[in-house]
Amino acid sequence: MGYNNFFNSYFVELNNLTDLLNKYANAYRLLIGGAGELNNIADVKKSDLKDSLERVYKLGDIMDDLLKTIDSVEICYMDYLKIKAQLIGDKSFKDDILTEVDNELLFQNSTKSRSDINDKD
Repeated sequence: MGYNNFFNSYFVELNNLTDLLNKYANAYRLLIGGAGELNNIADVKKSDLKDSLERVYKLGDIMDDLLKTIDSVEICYMDYLKIKAQLIGDKSFKDDILTEVDNELLFQNSTKSRSDINDKD
C-alpha cells in the first residue's frame, strides 16, 4: 500500500473519531438536559438524579478518552501533510509556475485591453 492510500485510510479513521465525538457531545447535552429536568421535578428521588448524573460523568470520561486519542493521532496526520507540502514545494519547478502565472496575467491584460477598445467604439 502506498503512503497516499495509507494516509487516506488513516484520515478516514480520524474523521470517524471526530464524527463519534460529535455524536457523544450531542448525547452528553441531552443527558445534561435530562438531569436538569429531573432536578426541577419535586417528587424525583435523589437516587434517580444521582444515576442520571452518573451517566453524564461516564459519558464525559469516554469523551475525554476520545479527545486524547484524537489529539495523539492527528499530530501524525498533520506531520504527513506538512512533509507532503514541503516535498511539493521542493519538487515544484518554480520557474515554470512563475512563467505560467506571467502568461495568465498577460492573457488577462490582453483580453481586458480588447474589451476596453470595443467599449470605446
